[in-house]
Amino acid sequence: MIEMEDLERAIEGATHLLRSAFDVRDYKKYLFRLLLLKRLSDVFEEEAERIERETADHDLAWNEPSIHRFFVPKNSRWSYLQHLNGYDIGNKLNEVARKIEGYNSKLEGVFTSVDFEDAFKKNTARNSRDASYYLVGLIHHLSKINFRNSNLKKGALGEVCEHLIEKYAADAGNRGGEFYTPSQVKKLLVRLLEPQEKMSICDPVCGTAGLLVECVSQLKQQKDNPNNLFLYGQEANYETWVIAKINLLLHDIFEFDIRLGDVINEPQLIQHGKLMQFDRVIANPPFNIKNWGYENAKFFDERFYYGIPPKSSGDFAFIQHILFTLNSTGRAGIVVAPGVLSRGGSEGSIRRGIIEDDLIEAVIGLAPNLFYSTSIPCSILIFNRNKSANRKGKILFVDAKNEFQKDRHKNNLSDQELDHIVTVYRDFRDEEEYSQVVSVDEIAANDYTLNISRYVLPLEVVINFDAEIKHLGKKLLKLDAELAETESKINEFIRELGVEI
Repeated sequence: MIEMEDLERAIEGATHLLRSAFDVRDYKKYLFRLLLLKRLSDVFEEEAERIERETADHDLAWNEPSIHRFFVPKNSRWSYLQHLNGYDIGNKLNEVARKIEGYNSKLEGVFTSVDFEDAFKKNTARNSRDASYYLVGLIHHLSKINFRNSNLKKGALGEVCEHLIEKYAADAGNRGGEFYTPSQVKKLLVRLLEPQEKMSICDPVCGTAGLLVECVSQLKQQKDNPNNLFLYGQEANYETWVIAKINLLLHDIFEFDIRLGDVINEPQLIQHGKLMQFDRVIANPPFNIKNWGYENAKFFDERFYYGIPPKSSGDFAFIQHILFTLNSTGRAGIVVAPGVLSRGGSEGSIRRGIIEDDLIEAVIGLAPNLFYSTSIPCSILIFNRNKSANRKGKILFVDAKNEFQKDRHKNNLSDQELDHIVTVYRDFRDEEEYSQVVSVDEIAANDYTLNISRYVLPLEVVINFDAEIKHLGKKLLKLDAELAETESKINEFIRELGVEI
């Protein structure tokens, strides 16, 4: 069985091979698809050999699609790819892509979404050797790695895939936040929402599906059956949508429904003519986007029950879509920018309606520089359509801005810090300088702002505030004494003048 370090080293070698020839936007397309194809081919052959041993029927084992989770036809198997040379390799790979998708509806768009021949048309190779040299080299390199189940630690290939996605996010800088949520933030969101077996879970802006993968991972840790989860998602960017499906498959997650399209303007998860509703919705939507679909929203849209967000920011468009797709006992966890907590105008009106309907259970402020997309301190909003009796009419505010560890170019949450946030949320408790349970009435008195600093005060602020009161009290006593003395002197002068007081 291959060790994790050796597997990571081998995949890193494939990355270096392509990096020397292609731009990152191109080489990751080829690497992810050929990585998945090698995995599918190896597992298919492993299954076919087992079936042949059990049935003694070679033709059944190798040529009957219905007995395989994924059927890989003869001229699409890795052994066929190994015999391809530089001549016409792009067209041959395109043929392989069409054939394998033709047999497996779950793989629709995964392989055919890239034109391997396009690598040559665009002449993307960076030096004198053409693109075919590097694609043939990639096939030969991956041929050295055995991706059969019997040779891999369970989940190992999925971990490597996540590592690759994170590296691409880091390389992409701010753009990386468009498709990737950092590992510890994913863990935090999922632990706050506590997914259970048989639940339906949706990420309407799923990026590379990292949050959905984390839901499965945490169910495994709980010793629950992750195959009983119903996973849904939608992603607007075509290539990111493909990577999401590959990411799930390389994690051995096969039961999912990930749709392509803009979730605000083209929601795809529809059942019986209505938007589907879920037990849990988990999301890290884009912040403050302007082209979110304001023009369409001006017409009646039942999702925007609390009001139409401003044209300049779609934050509350995503929030209202998520609330609309929560079932009657559903909960949601959403990463939001700071402005969501306090901006006025139409956003203030929307926030007021959501607060008055008692849908917000917690506001959790995070440390700055946790995300690739921004260095500002973001927050997590937890929504609950079925609050317990002791939480009704209340919101928990958690100030976790100091919960972080320096991690090279950005900050990160340690396991201990993550545990602290989760424990305080589950206990729904006050903790000095850290958390405060606040009534909706008090929030209303504060003009419905959700700014955490309004409700969770540092200890030194409280001490200084008390000291200031004492200081002012002493000044008042002193002034009272001075006033009494002055009045006494005035009275003496009046008596000397012979005037009755």
